[in-house]
Amino acid sequence: MSNHLHDEPHELHFEQIQHPDTQYESRDLGSRTLVGFLLGLGLMTLAMVLVAWGVLIFLNHAVTEQRAETAPPPLTTIPQEVRRGDPALNFPEPRLEKDERTDIGKLRAANEARLNSYGWVDEKAGIAHIPIERAMDLIVQQGLPARPQPPVQPPAEFGSGVNNNAGSSGGYWPAVRN
Repeated sequence: MSNHLHDEPHELHFEQIQHPDTQYESRDLGSRTLVGFLLGLGLMTLAMVLVAWGVLIFLNHAVTEQRAETAPPPLTTIPQEVRRGDPALNFPEPRLEKDERTDIGKLRAANEARLNSYGWVDEKAGIAHIPIERAMDLIVQQGLPARPQPPVQPPAEFGSGVNNNAGSSGGYWPAVRN
């Protein structure tokens, strides 16, 4: 008597698993078609790059010829009197900054010197500037100048008839002043 538990399992092969009516798709994309498409795509990309490069060379050449034929703009020509000295000093305002850090440092130093010194703004009118620390001390001591305020009327009591519209009885609506 044979024992089925000790029998070795039978290996199945792919051919045995298939259903007889089932087949692979014969209309799949072939490798030749895929390689041909990729080669065509690469050739078209290369052709487009070459065309774009040619257009850029043509346009660069056309612009260079046009610049050679036209006179330079008047602002780019340097007059003889400017050539003698430093063009940066003789060039009209506004000038470009040569060294931004140095220029901003000079501006800040000038502002600090003005904020921390005494001097005349308009000597004929008697207007002067003083150091900012001194100005803050004077404001603390003397206070800020104030404009005279109009006298404040005490609020009217409700129903008193004061500040009411003309013709109203009982004082329900306050008067509107322009």
